[in-house]
Amino acid sequence: MNVKDFISDFLKRSGAKIFNAMLLAKIIGFLVSIAMAKILTQESYGDFTYAFTAVSFLVPFMGFGANQSLVYYGSRLKTEEEKRQLFSYAFSRGIILSAVLSALLLLFSPLITINRPNSQFLLVVLSLHVLTFTLVEFVRNYTRLVNRNDLFAQSENWYNALLLVLAVSGALVYGATGYAWALVAAPLLVGIYYLKKLNLSSIRFKSSSPIQVKDFWKYGLFVSIGAVAAKMMYIVDIMTIGNILSDSEETLRLVSLKTAEDIAKYVSEQTAIYRVCSIIPIASFVLPLALITTDFVKVSENAKNKAFLSDYAHNTMKLLFPISLAVAAVLHFGGEWILWVFGEEYQGNGELISVFALAVIGAFTLRVPFGNLLSAVGKANLNAYISFGVLGLNVVLNYFLVGKMGILGAAWATTILIWISGVVNYVCYRFYVSKLN
Repeated sequence: MNVKDFISDFLKRSGAKIFNAMLLAKIIGFLVSIAMAKILTQESYGDFTYAFTAVSFLVPFMGFGANQSLVYYGSRLKTEEEKRQLFSYAFSRGIILSAVLSALLLLFSPLITINRPNSQFLLVVLSLHVLTFTLVEFVRNYTRLVNRNDLFAQSENWYNALLLVLAVSGALVYGATGYAWALVAAPLLVGIYYLKKLNLSSIRFKSSSPIQVKDFWKYGLFVSIGAVAAKMMYIVDIMTIGNILSDSEETLRLVSLKTAEDIAKYVSEQTAIYRVCSIIPIASFVLPLALITTDFVKVSENAKNKAFLSDYAHNTMKLLFPISLAVAAVLHFGGEWILWVFGEEYQGNGELISVFALAVIGAFTLRVPFGNLLSAVGKANLNAYISFGVLGLNVVLNYFLVGKMGILGAAWATTILIWISGVVNYVCYRFYVSKLN
């Protein structure tokens, strides 16, 4: 299959709708970020970022991976009734497990924010996001399972449009707290609507599953662990900036007054700048992610088809590599213009965006596609091991680089590790395919 046919098949599976929906989601996320950067002070935006970063650590672990197992194992079921039964089994347990995670965040919020006390109440509110986001993710994954990619795209559009309205109005009235409540309310409202639309609202707690329960939870657990570890590659940066930068020589040199208040304000501002500079590069990952999201079920169905998997990987790289170069060029040469959109206080940090531009190439061609392909063929355990290995390196790199170079060091740490993890993911995928008959 050539690239032209590859794209044609992608479009036939409503790939364009999914890509457009995910692209719109990133655009709306960009607009929300601009609005928050302008509505909120750098200090309050930094406090929110710290709290949301802590919550983001657990979001991939929601439901202990039951929503991911739903797609992988559901693709092997033949009838819609079996798929609905699996949804009932997975959702009834996953929502309870997410409630436990929300409770743990609430309980440990004073400890998590011990160095950032202004973030504590925001973390308390955002702990509910884990629960409500679980709801909408289960519903959206069910649409993929029953080959309703059009409904997946539709729900994504409604969710992000509602989030934009609630976030902006909430921030204008209640500041960062209003923004936090918007992130709780939007997935709740959309999730409830599509539960009813898909006639899933009458589900009951199922005592059994149409597939092997042990395998179901093992796969979901590994996907969750891998996703958490992968998410931590971005979260460690923020947490390091928030906790290590306040004691580094770089901070003490730049903050002339050296009071606790001055240092705390400086660190919050640096956190906000780092967040703003990383928004567009990381958001651009939507293209390879949309490709894999559309084809996940198809790849899972062909997990033992050597010719299909080899051909798919080859066409994926041929398609994404030139696109990644174009995106990286735009980021490198347009970095200062991008920062101008967010506000004058963020300008002068174009070098950060240029570093992230290098990360884009590695993410497009290696990390995003092959990390997800490993999960699609049932090797979520390998993905988890790789992600945790990279996470350990990330902690070490950030510890040294942030202390020496400030937020620029955090950007270099992320970029280096995206490339390392991408190469390892690619090698593991190729090794798996080579062992097939």
